[in-house]
Amino acid sequence: MKPTPAITALLLLMLLLPACGQDQSQPAQVDISMTSIVWQGYANEDPVLLRKFNETMECLNSFGFFHEGYPYVVVVEDIFTCGAYKDKLGCYSANTVFFAQSAYESTLYFEVFKHEVIHWATGLGIENETTAPYFTQCEVH
Repeated sequence: MKPTPAITALLLLMLLLPACGQDQSQPAQVDISMTSIVWQGYANEDPVLLRKFNETMECLNSFGFFHEGYPYVVVVEDIFTCGAYKDKLGCYSANTVFFAQSAYESTLYFEVFKHEVIHWATGLGIENETTAPYFTQCEVH
């Protein structure tokens, strides 16, 4: 039986989860030296990112989370290191959302970006990903 695209995306997203949203009192060291930057700028500078950012923030607002401004976004060509985790598709560290171009160009694009925006907006680390409802309810639209 072949997995559906939704199941495939969910499995790939689960591979991402252990690496993102580190405790922001000690931001994760992000190492992108083994890849190159494809695009960088604030989330409001790209119309697609802005739309997905606004969707995520609208959902988070319903939970009482409000955050002014926009995160800085760095899209890199390939997977990278986030803290102690290697081969990652996404990471949030020091007011910056990082994610790999492969995630940007796939069905994971929106889920990876939204997931990292949730970390940015809430300030919550990976320890909250399994208990906080916004990580499941605000990622997929």
